[in-house]
Amino acid sequence: MSYKDQFSNQEWQMLQYSVLWIFHAVAEADGVIDEKEGKALLDAFKGKIYVSSELAKEVVESMSEHSEKIIASFKKDTRGIPMGLKDVAELVEKKLDADRAKSFKLGLMLLGVAFANASQHAGTREAILTIAAILRLSPEDLEKV
Repeated sequence: MSYKDQFSNQEWQMLQYSVLWIFHAVAEADGVIDEKEGKALLDAFKGKIYVSSELAKEVVESMSEHSEKIIASFKKDTRGIPMGLKDVAELVEKKLDADRAKSFKLGLMLLGVAFANASQHAGTREAILTIAAILRLSPEDLEKV
């Protein structure tokens, strides 16, 4: 059974948006999204960035064919990064057991680190730590990333 079956269409869209919230939180930490960061996002869509969470893999794979449509829809969302990531953390904690929820959130963190490493601008470390706090991950959890 696919993970998607466990979520409504609206919830699944929120999981897809979580990848974009992570991307924007990291890529915009220096005020601008550069070409290397954009390439890293495309690499994620193509499955070139490894994440161990099966749910995170499924979410990213579901974005690959329709990324332009998802990004266009994402731009209309009014939640913003902190509220969106908070909602995602609550969603996976409600729908999944604790280990799978944490695995998904760590998968998002791995994507964030990959996006940060793509360009290595100032502020990305702080962005990663802020994301972790919003996702309710502990410093010990971050050692797994």
